[in-house]
Amino acid sequence: MAGDAANNYWWPFVKFFQYKLKLKSRILAIVAVIISASLIIGIAAALVVPSVAQEAERTLNLMRTHIIREKAMFAYTSFMD
Repeated sequence: MAGDAANNYWWPFVKFFQYKLKLKSRILAIVAVIISASLIIGIAAALVVPSVAQEAERTLNLMRTHIIREKAMFAYTSFMD
């Protein structure tokens, strides 16, 4: 059953590559779909990953600043008691 769902999902792409782009073999169409999907996913990841990494770095910097300030505040209040 699970294999049928996966086949039904990719079949329109394979059909497009095979008949509209006139690839002679279904194997070539399947390989073309795999390569195209890999390229699309790779390009999307290349566009998204740098901004995610940048935001993660900003968050870490904010956390470090908050922890340093909290430690300083704790030391100050402990000193005043």
